[in-house]
Amino acid sequence: MIHRCLPFVLIFLGACSSGVKAPVTSANQVPVENRTTVIRAQPAVRETDGVHVVRSGDTLYAIAWKYSRDYREVASWNNIKSPYTIYPGQRIKIQPETGTSKSSSAGRQSTQRRNNTRPTIIKQRPALSPPPGQKPNPPTDEREDEVMNGSAPVNPAWRWPTEGKLVRLDTPTMEKGANISGKAGQPVLAAADGEIVYSGSGLLGYGKLIIIKHNATYLSAYAHNHEIFKSEGNRVKSGEMIATMGTLTDGLPILHFEIRKNGKVVDPMGYLPKK
Repeated sequence: MIHRCLPFVLIFLGACSSGVKAPVTSANQVPVENRTTVIRAQPAVRETDGVHVVRSGDTLYAIAWKYSRDYREVASWNNIKSPYTIYPGQRIKIQPETGTSKSSSAGRQSTQRRNNTRPTIIKQRPALSPPPGQKPNPPTDEREDEVMNGSAPVNPAWRWPTEGKLVRLDTPTMEKGANISGKAGQPVLAAADGEIVYSGSGLLGYGKLIIIKHNATYLSAYAHNHEIFKSEGNRVKSGEMIATMGTLTDGLPILHFEIRKNGKVVDPMGYLPKK
């Protein structure tokens, strides 16, 4: 019996004495490359035949943001008037007319109210009477016309939305704008005066997201929040706390901040004050 087992023992000992060593991995060690390329990766947003189907929680502003469009253009393509009421199941064109029957059909459907659905609408604040002797503010559409005609300031007075260091994250939704890393739970502030036009987590790759409309030209976004304190329709002042900083799936505390001008992303460093 001993003679029969001896060859197998020798083979086993020979393998153990070879120069190839098994890798030793710490249970707490997370390779940096894997954290960046696997955990943080987000799927790219895709258009489907130039049409977006409205889901519960969507707003026209959020849809326009998702596809890097100007919300006024999207409203025009779909014959939607202020206050931009849309309905779950509604088909929203996200690109201009092409003259095809498919686009025309989408256009007709986009203006029809769906049965047994509740509208998704930005909450309107009740009108307040101005103090005696003070003229009331013009309606939102009139103010937007003033901005477009150059009779009102276009560029808001920007401020930093939170404290922290800038980091670079090469993912489809985070490579544009500014990624500010601080401490989880620290305040996130409105970068300028404006109105909350989206507050939720329905846009893939942005986590809990707030979008603020500052005027007809500029919007800003605050993504990956931990807790949101403002709702759609709320007016906010520059520096007002709107949320707290959240984390990515790998634990990195982050605020992803974007500024859009006429629907197109711009470099926020060209607008934020120098530190």
